[in-house]
Amino acid sequence: MTRRIVHTGTATFPSRSAAGPVRGVAAALLLGAVAALLSAAPAGATAQPVALPVTWGVAPASAPTFDFALEPGATLTDQLVVTNHGEVPLDLAVYAADAFTSPTGALDVLPAGTASEDLGAWISTDVPQVAVAPGERATVPFTLTVPADATPGDHTAAVVTSLVTGAGAGGVAVDRRLGTRVLVRVAGDLAPSATVTDVDADYAGSWNPAGTGDAHLTFTVTNTGNVRLTGPLAATVAGPMGVGAVSVPLGDLPELLPGDAITLTGTAAGVAPLGCLAASVALAPVVATTATTTLPDDATSHALDPATGEAHLWAVPWSVLAVAALLVGAVLAWRTLRRRARVRFEAAVQDALAAA
Repeated sequence: MTRRIVHTGTATFPSRSAAGPVRGVAAALLLGAVAALLSAAPAGATAQPVALPVTWGVAPASAPTFDFALEPGATLTDQLVVTNHGEVPLDLAVYAADAFTSPTGALDVLPAGTASEDLGAWISTDVPQVAVAPGERATVPFTLTVPADATPGDHTAAVVTSLVTGAGAGGVAVDRRLGTRVLVRVAGDLAPSATVTDVDADYAGSWNPAGTGDAHLTFTVTNTGNVRLTGPLAATVAGPMGVGAVSVPLGDLPELLPGDAITLTGTAAGVAPLGCLAASVALAPVVATTATTTLPDDATSHALDPATGEAHLWAVPWSVLAVAALLVGAVLAWRTLRRRARVRFEAAVQDALAAA
């Protein structure tokens, strides 16, 4: 069985340009390695973890990446190379862990001590610990065994090296982790699909009576299939009967693992305040592939069904209403003043006639 992990967070994309690269610790894992600083302090502790540098590197022994296309029940062996770039010996823990899509859209792995249920559980390292002298390299063999009943499609994990050190007073420990991603595409029926749900929109207008405003969108994309997905996102905001429609790109979906979900935001600028507006967010899904994990049976020869979510929002032209209210108020005040002036004039005439 494939474990489904749902993590939600917010990653903001610009309205008229592709999203920039996601920054942060976990993003490095997408390039083949990740350095993560994790700390845990006892209650009441005030000491802060010391961000010590990572002085070692990890890489596959025989290929740029660990990227495999395997049949259910298949077994393979490979090696991770660990290089000590520092000046002190290292004694590193080595283990495999399931990967997931982080709230920022980057790839992350389960923390130490959390049991893996998918690819991380299929990988066993020959040793739980590796010692590496300064300037030296060491290899860590591992075995990957795909269960006979493994779910077809993509499975992602990482082989992680970890160094836990103390950080002074307060009992704070720092776990520095460096790993390399492992991709496995299990043969079988592949079913790429995604949904866009929980679309929410609000409008920020301009005080310029002739101006437009921005529609701010929040939405959730879920990978409901069994392969990794990416693809361009776009939003359309329009008034009744499609009047004043504005369409903007929202960048590309970060690579989303099967079963994972991510909450994103975007902005559509130049939207006219036309009352009740309809907002839609569309994803054109693209199967993420690499050199060795290609889709069989011409599965990429046809376009995937788009995923779309919709919402409604009110865009009230408050500035126009305010100007109109001022004009109406001015007219009413003028009429009131004229009426009072006429009454005073007529009263004065009556008083003059009475006194004659």
